[in-house]
Order: sequence, then C-alpha cells, then structure tokens
Amino acid sequence: MDGREFMRRLERRQQLHAEQLRRRLFEGPEQRRQREALEEEVRLRRVLARIGYTPEEFEDAVQEFKRKFPIGNG
Repeated sequence: MDGREFMRRLERRQQLHAEQLRRRLFEGPEQRRQREALEEEVRLRRVLARIGYTPEEFEDAVQEFKRKFPIGNG
C-alpha cells in the first residue's frame, strides 16, 4: 500500500467516525435502540459466518443440541 492509498483510507475512516458521532448526537432514544439492534445483528451474522453458519442454521443446530442433551428435570 502506497502513501496515497494509506492517506485515502485514513481520511475515509475519519469521515465515517465523524458521521457516526453526528448521527449519535442527533438521534432519539428509539432511533438509538434500532441502530444498536441492527449493529448487534450485524455482529452476530459476522461471528456466525466465521464458523460457517447462517442465523437460521445456527438456531437449528442449537435446537438439535437441546434435543440430544436435555438439561433440567424433564
């Protein structure tokens, strides 16, 4: 990566950070909850993608695990 590419990426990162700060300063409580929920979903999808699952496949695997290894008094 040359110096120009580095500076372009740095500038873009700074622009994104400033945009996020502006958005957070002027958003209402409901908008903040929606944004945080969306960010959490994106993080979850990234983690699941790293281990080779979609959210639906992961939920199926969890249910299968619970069926095979029941926990509790039942």
